[in-house]
Amino acid sequence: MKKTVLRCAAIGMLMFMTGCANNKSVVLTSDLEGKWAITAVEGESIVGKTENVPFLEFDIKENRVHGNAGCNIINGGFTREEGENASLKFSQMMSTMMACPDLEMERRILESIEAVRSVEKKEDGALVLLDEKNAEMLKLEKKAEQ
Repeated sequence: MKKTVLRCAAIGMLMFMTGCANNKSVVLTSDLEGKWAITAVEGESIVGKTENVPFLEFDIKENRVHGNAGCNIINGGFTREEGENASLKFSQMMSTMMACPDLEMERRILESIEAVRSVEKKEDGALVLLDEKNAEMLKLEKKAEQ
């Protein structure tokens, strides 16, 4: 009897942990507000690899996003599916077209932005933007208010 109870408890705990591992963290739209430094693209750190610090700045009242892809300015909109706390998709993104020393990194950032379909908040407060297969496209870290 004791073994049966222990087995049931172990199976229940395993099912609970598996269920929690598959759930994306709840990211409220208000969590996006503000300026976020882009610190990684597809899991690769880009700190110090661009002319300017790439960033995204969300305006949740207007559902707009503004930023810098390392050299060029970017602007556009974003949407979230109602009832889907992890959803995030950028739309109508535009970029200036200045000549830049490292257009390859900028291209990767812009392509990653286009691929984003969801967002996840990490324990340290960073945001990870994911594609439709849940692959990490961009990592964002909150910039201090200036």
